[in-house]
This record gives sequence, C-alpha cells and structure tokens, in this order.
Amino acid sequence: HAIAETNTGELFHGQRSVRVTLSGCG
Repeated sequence: HAIAETNTGELFHGQRSVRVTLSGCG
C-alpha cells in the first residue's frame, strides 16, 4: 500500500507541476 500511495502522490504532484508550468507560459 505504501508504494501505491507514493506513486499516487507523485502523480498528483506531477499534474500540479504541469498545470503551474502551463499557467506560467500562458
């Protein structure tokens, strides 16, 4: 479970980073 939770957290963090990057470029 710990690994699954870590992967999910990284996925959400990655999505946030992408959104922030797109907002900065826009």
